[in-house]
Parts: sequence; C-alpha cells; structure tokens
Amino acid sequence: MQRNKTLQFNKKILCILILFVIIYSLFSFNKQTQIISYGATYTYTNSSNNLPSNFDALYPGYRILINTLVKNHPTWTINLYETGLDWNTVISKESNHGKNLVQVGYYTSDWGCSCNKAYDGESWKCASHAAVSYMMDPRNFLNEYDIFQFQELNSSNGDEAAVRAMISGTFMDTDANREDCVKGIMNAATTYNINPYFITAKIIQEQSNEGSDLSLGKGYDINGDGKKEYVGVYNLFNIGAYPTEDAGTIENGLKYAKEKGWTTMYKAIVEGSKFLKDDYIAKGQSTTYFQKFNVVDTSNLYGHQYMTNVWGAYSEGRIMRSKYIKYGIYNNQFVFTIPLYKNMPQMDGELVYINVNDSLKLKDAPDGKHILSIDASKIILRTEKATTKTGGYYYDKVITPYGQGYMARAASDNSKTYLVPLTLIEPEDKKDVDTSTNNRFSEPDENNIITTEPNTTVDKIKEKYENAIILNSEGTEITGDTLVGTGAKIKIDGVEKYTVVKLGDVNGDGEVDIIDMALVKRHISGRAKLSEIYLKAGILQENVSDIDIIDMALLKRHISQKQAITIK
Repeated sequence: MQRNKTLQFNKKILCILILFVIIYSLFSFNKQTQIISYGATYTYTNSSNNLPSNFDALYPGYRILINTLVKNHPTWTINLYETGLDWNTVISKESNHGKNLVQVGYYTSDWGCSCNKAYDGESWKCASHAAVSYMMDPRNFLNEYDIFQFQELNSSNGDEAAVRAMISGTFMDTDANREDCVKGIMNAATTYNINPYFITAKIIQEQSNEGSDLSLGKGYDINGDGKKEYVGVYNLFNIGAYPTEDAGTIENGLKYAKEKGWTTMYKAIVEGSKFLKDDYIAKGQSTTYFQKFNVVDTSNLYGHQYMTNVWGAYSEGRIMRSKYIKYGIYNNQFVFTIPLYKNMPQMDGELVYINVNDSLKLKDAPDGKHILSIDASKIILRTEKATTKTGGYYYDKVITPYGQGYMARAASDNSKTYLVPLTLIEPEDKKDVDTSTNNRFSEPDENNIITTEPNTTVDKIKEKYENAIILNSEGTEITGDTLVGTGAKIKIDGVEKYTVVKLGDVNGDGEVDIIDMALVKRHISGRAKLSEIYLKAGILQENVSDIDIIDMALLKRHISQKQAITIK
C-alpha cells in the first residue's frame, strides 16, 4: 500500500516536472520569438496608411516627410517600427564613450566629445551627445537623398550587370579579382537573401574605392620591420577589425580573416555576407541604420553594432542611392523601415538642400572663421534664418551631419539661393492649376531667340507674325494648334529669322513632360549635360546661368499642375 502511494506521489512529481518543462519551453520559445521577430507597427504607401489619429502627437514631424516621399515615389513602401524605447534613454546609452566615433578633420568642435579620447591612433575621436542625437534622429534623413540607410536588406533582388557597374573603378575591378567578386556578391545575395547592391555598397564603404590593407591581400607590416604578415588574407567587411590592448584594428581584422580561412575575395564576400545575415539581419538589424544603432535586438540593445563610425549608416545609404540612380533602379519597389521613439522632441527647424555646384562653407559665426566645407546636395537642418546680411550674405544657423555653424543662404542681391527648403524641392499637395493658358512668348533678344511658355502653339505665334512659316527642330513645317518646341525656326519672308526656346522643353519635342524632367536630372547629376538652346530651356529662374535643383522643382510643379511655368 505504501509502495503504491509512493508510486502515485512520484508520478505526480513527474507530471509536475514535465508540465514545468513544457511551460518553460513555451516561455523560452516565446522569448526567443520576441527577440528574433521584428515587424512594422504601421505601413505607409502612396495609396494608404494605418497611422492612428494620435500619431502626430506621439511622433511629431514624421508624417509630412513620409507623405512627401511616397507621393514622389509610388513604388516605395515605408514601414514604421515602434521601438518602445525612450528617446532620451537611447541617446544617453549611445553616447557612452567610444560607442560612436567621428573622424578627425571632418567635424566641428561640438561634434567631438569633451573627453577628447582618441581611437585608432589619432584618427578618430569620441562622438558628442549632440552628434549622436542628430545622426540618430530619423527625421533628419527622411528625404530622397538619405532614405536608403533605412532600406530593408532582406531581398536578393538585384541585377548582375548593375553589380558589375557598381564595382567598376574600385579595387575589385581588376582582371584577377573581378569575376570572383561579382560571383561572390551574387551567390551571397541568393544564398542568404541579402540585397546584392547593399553587399556591394557595404564593401565600398568599408574599404573605399582603392581598397585597404584588409582587402588587398598584400599583407600588413605589424612590427614596422618591413616584413609583411597575413599575405593572401582578405576581410572585405572589416569583421573583427577593432583595436584591443594587444593589437590594432588592421591586425585584428586580418587575424580574424585568417582564422576563418578567407584566403580569396570570393570566400571573404560569401562567408562575410553569411556573418551579416546570421549575426545582424536575422536579429532584426535588417537596415544599415539598425546595424549602426541597435535599437531592435532586445537581447543586446545598444550593443552588437557593426561599426563605431557615427556616419556609417548615413554614408552607406548615400552610396547605395548614388548607385541606384546611376544604374536606373532608383524607383524600384523598395521597402524602408523607420524607427519610432517615445518622447521625441519637436523638430526645431526646417530641412534645407545645399544648392551649389561644389560645396558650401560652414562658419563658426556669420562673420567668423571657416570650419568645414559641406558638399552640394547634402540635407541639413536650418534652425534660424538670418534677417540681416553680414559681408553681403545672409547667414543662417544650421546643423549638419558634421556639426553646427552658419552657412550663407544667399547674397544680398538674391542672385542665387544656396539653402533651398525641401518644401520647395518636394512640395506638398496644392490644388491643380490651369496650365493650358500659359502660351505667351517674348520679343526676340539680341540673338534672335524668342522664349515661349509651355503651351505656345503655331497659331499663337502667327497672331503676331501673320505670314510666318514655323519649322520644327527637324526642319519640317508645322501648322495650326501644334505645339512649338525648343529649336523651332520662324521663317519670315522666306528667311529663318528667329529661333524658339520653349521653357521646360529641353528635348525639343514641344511637350513639357517627364522626359524633360529626366533629362534635367541627368544634367544636374553630371551624367549628360544640356547645352546651348536646350540648356536655356531648362533654366526657369532669373539671373542664373545653369540649371539647378530649383529649376527641377519648378519643372516638376508644372508637370504635376501645381504651378505654371511662365515668362516673367
């Protein structure tokens, strides 16, 4: 009897233990699922979104920027991810000494931490709280130029020809390396479901176009005695390349690669990509932003970050964008994931575009010294707009990815605007305007050029030149309500007397449409320059000699019927 009671008791204990194991397993499984499963809270496309009514109160400044992006790019999808993290806590944690670095010579004094601690010799310094705060705020980068640091990388979609073009002119583009690199990138993309353009851009970001001691396979002189070690070893992603008490960045990176057996570029690319997939993307760090700033993997928040360079994600995103534009895939069906933080401050200022040919000086005061030069096309935050000029210029107070200071917005004669609000470049919706009536034209200038508005027809010109014969740019006579295009000739008494320049019509077909927009973009990017009368047709501002971003904005507004192109 006692034995039966004991058996029953033991069975109860066993059942309890089994039940405990099952419950523990379930909880463990759920915990693991929570760690590795990441999904967007909200989705925003050109046709719909599921943002709650209090979204703007919770996350100020996001909606208007995202709305502009998807309006201009209907094929893009924006995912918004609620991290659940407090903004101030995030910036405090990411501002711990050494977690984020700035490269010496590329930042203003306020972008360097007051500790002034150097890393990697004297090449890098600890980043300041202000630098981390600016670079982590997604709102500063929700524009056409910086959005790709938020691109979702879980996709193998990509074209080998584009990859070949992307590596052209880099250290990978040699007879010895080219095929290994292309094959490695494409195989890694397919095997691990990673975007091949991201793999390529990341290698270029980590190694530069010229390559480095970590990627050229030539070895490294560790002891300074002229003897190279680690010859034939490659680490294209700089994995494990960080300084320790025993060794420097390059030595540790090569040591890691040797231990992994990365003795060809192909192996370094494929196995390095697997590392990225397993150690980052699979853990939710599926954008370059999340790889730089780990605010998603709750098992290791603010740790397990791919790089210490505070500009890392920003730079990689810009590289990807430039390649996408160059190879015609900029408007593919991209998906972006944008982090949301609790208790974010209001966005104090407006985003502006640096509208110059080369670079614009950043000063420590309107009448102060030159600190840095910031490249054209950079987007910066203007926090204060000047109302009086200093030295002939209006200097606005700005925050840039490289620090704070003052930049010239325009000269006192307003001949050109150097800081252009994104609201002009990427306008919000307005009521459609009637562009059909803008058919005026100018008197001939000293070069016998007549400038016309976009809807000027043959009949309209013949109201003034009754006996004229109008020839299109190919020399064929056109009549009636046919649109007159750039390059058309006006014959009077059998003599070609005037040449037509139609504003906005840069290809001479008489229409002002998206083809003209594409050609203007190519001109601004330097890929294919317009000249002579076709250049004149693209200049829609007064007192300027070349087409710039404002002209492109005005052309876009006309095409979308938000603002008509007119002769002043």
